[in-house]
Amino acid sequence: MAMYVVGDIHGCYSEFMQLVHKIEKQDDNARFILIGDIIDRGPEQLEMLDWAMQTVNKPDGKFQMILGNHEYEKIELIKSYLEQYENTGKAIWGHDRYGFHIVIQKAKLSVEKIRDIYQFITTLPVYIQYECKLGNHKQNYIMVHGDIPRYCIKKDETIRKSAFTKKSLFYYAWGGRSLISDIVWERNLEGHPELSKTIVVHGHTPTLETSMYSYPGRINYRPHDINVDCGITFRKFYPEANLAAIRLEDLQEFYLYEPAEEPLVSEGEKDYKTEMILRPKTENFFS
Repeated sequence: MAMYVVGDIHGCYSEFMQLVHKIEKQDDNARFILIGDIIDRGPEQLEMLDWAMQTVNKPDGKFQMILGNHEYEKIELIKSYLEQYENTGKAIWGHDRYGFHIVIQKAKLSVEKIRDIYQFITTLPVYIQYECKLGNHKQNYIMVHGDIPRYCIKKDETIRKSAFTKKSLFYYAWGGRSLISDIVWERNLEGHPELSKTIVVHGHTPTLETSMYSYPGRINYRPHDINVDCGITFRKFYPEANLAAIRLEDLQEFYLYEPAEEPLVSEGEKDYKTEMILRPKTENFFS
């Protein structure tokens, strides 16, 4: 059973289901990891959220999901609302720059449903590790939404689980950043040249900016780093925007909308992709 990592969906539920069905036509045993940010911006946020709450991260389930920054920033918003309600029997929504609270209000969701949403978001994992055969070697992947701080990776390039205590995740150090905040918000445009055995797969930064990405709206490769956020929610403004998934067993790409005839990656990116598949024997940063 192969694993497919899906980029940021942002309320584009219909498009997500179309991509899933497209993949399942070729692989009816497909399993999926959603890279986070399933809400905000798009027209079907609650449909996407309802589906995820009923489907993802079930024991032996085929769909998994990690926390994105758009889910993360709703934690305090919903927590404040629920605390007001518990204390006074009524509550007023705080400010949400993406208008998620307006979506909830228009849907007239019950307090019980809002509690369920809070429970769902606060139990999402911030990373998923996955190991499989890639090319002729065993490949370790770390899936996060934005990036993984270097100190969270051990010498063998697996996750340093001791860093992921509840205190360390939410402790705000100098500068007002926490570990969980760094993982869901950080934008790494350089990749991970310090790694040799691990590939970090993430979303968060749409591959639409021509100054940063050779082929906008396509999966992007940096050293030991793959960005699968192809900006589907911006398709109204960027016709090249897409919803994409990558199969971890062979790095084959899948797109909702068929790519243009031009090559999907630049020559430099092809080199990165080839190196990840062949994985030359090199000393890693942590040795």
